[in-house]
Amino acid sequence: MLLSLVLSAMLAGSALADGYRDVPRTMLADSDKSSDKKSSDKKSGGKKESKKEREAREKKEKREAERKRNEQLFNAGRDVVFGTVGAPMSAEVERSVGGTMAVKSFTEKGRRVDDEQLQSYVNKVGLAIVRKTPRAGQPFSFAVVQDDEIASWAAPGGYVFITTGLLSKIEDESELAGILAHEVAHVTQEHMLTMMKRNQVINGLMSGAQGLAGKDDLSQYAKAADIGTDLVFNRGLDRNMEYDADLMGVEYAALTGYDPAGLARVLKRIAEDKGPLNKMLSTHPDSSDRIARINAKLDGELKGVEGAQQKERFQQVMAAAKAHPTS
Repeated sequence: MLLSLVLSAMLAGSALADGYRDVPRTMLADSDKSSDKKSSDKKSGGKKESKKEREAREKKEKREAERKRNEQLFNAGRDVVFGTVGAPMSAEVERSVGGTMAVKSFTEKGRRVDDEQLQSYVNKVGLAIVRKTPRAGQPFSFAVVQDDEIASWAAPGGYVFITTGLLSKIEDESELAGILAHEVAHVTQEHMLTMMKRNQVINGLMSGAQGLAGKDDLSQYAKAADIGTDLVFNRGLDRNMEYDADLMGVEYAALTGYDPAGLARVLKRIAEDKGPLNKMLSTHPDSSDRIARINAKLDGELKGVEGAQQKERFQQVMAAAKAHPTS
């Protein structure tokens, strides 16, 4: 229930920004009804079922479907944490793993900002970037979290977060796009999933999770997912993954039509804040190194590429948010 409520709240912003997403859901719902009717007729051998018989059959089918789904989620989550499978994870299961991590993000980092105009705006920018990536067409959700820490992060399956603290350091839309594109790149390159597999023996992870491996139920899967969540959110990713996300994010922003130098500008501004709330200094490589690598790309592959900064539009949205504070 908690997972459903929290993710529904997060998805609200992306639904406002991307209304077409509800269309296929409606079509699928109608298709499911038709399919259910045909299935019912077939299983009853053409004979009309009584209401009691139909309810009993549907209840049994629902239990079996839930059992199979829980088994799939548990096994997939266990495979991610313990690295027992090399095959690519399905989009549905990756989204489920990320959803569990998203819930923990809200409980640990802060609540979702209750400003639908702001949430919709951030989702519009984020979804525009996603459409220029290999994950175009797959669901992504972006959320602004009420937290003074300067931070942004992403979970597998397309859950991306940015704090109000980091938003306060951004001065135009291209800088916001640079930050979001960096996080989108983490998802498209599956950095979090790779780290969860790679670090299975770090700091006694396996000794703490070995007892989960043989227990086939969803609660044990959730415990394994918690281990992965702590690994990804609190310890930081591999330095090379951060460099990769920077350079890939700059490309995504440029392809979307934004000034590709936006990320470098905001990173420089963030680096000047040495306060305890600057979470990015402790979870990312040295900012000067990151900026130097980005500038090398701007002077090389992206030399002469220009794009929009949209400073006025960004500042209008931020001004409206400040005029109606939610905390």
